[in-house]
Amino acid sequence: MKRLFTIALLVLLIAGGAFAQGGRREFLSPDEINGIQDEQDPGKRILLYLQFAGRRLDAVREKTVSAEPKAGAEIQRYLTEYNSIWDALADSLENARQQRTALDKPVKEIQIKGADYLKYLQMLLASATANRSDYEFTLEEAIDTTKDEVAEAKKGNFPEVNARKPPSDLPASPPPRSKTDSDKSGSEEGPPRKKSRSPFQSQ
Repeated sequence: MKRLFTIALLVLLIAGGAFAQGGRREFLSPDEINGIQDEQDPGKRILLYLQFAGRRLDAVREKTVSAEPKAGAEIQRYLTEYNSIWDALADSLENARQQRTALDKPVKEIQIKGADYLKYLQMLLASATANRSDYEFTLEEAIDTTKDEVAEAKKGNFPEVNARKPPSDLPASPPPRSKTDSDKSGSEEGPPRKKSRSPFQSQ
């Protein structure tokens, strides 16, 4: 009996370790994982994550009109995946900035699609849907996450460069020369040069 208990405990520990190792990818489907792994360009990876986030909200829309008893729990799951996708997108954005990758299009798309996503999420929060208590907290988290990432995208490709300011303590023009400086410059000219005699000058 004790041996069976030990074996069962080991199985649970192994299963728990596998869950922890694979937990980072659980919010993506196998096809989505393959798409991310196949795409080497950091900017295009960001666009993929945006697309995946949109898919989760499409699934949420379908479940909000569903009469299924488990619809609320499924909406909560999709919103959790949505938040995880934004976290992965944020990591990709940070890595792309560190690699000095051109991000004009991805940053613009984050702002455009993020604003659309945020509008829908806020509308969902204001509506009286069934089973709302199942996902209300996750929905509020999704709104905050979307706001934060849109604000981050508005900082541009390289925020540290845009944040630099020229020095403000420099004078507008060089200071005028003082009289003492003028005297010094005159005294440094040296003695007058001696005139040379012309060979035709009478002696």
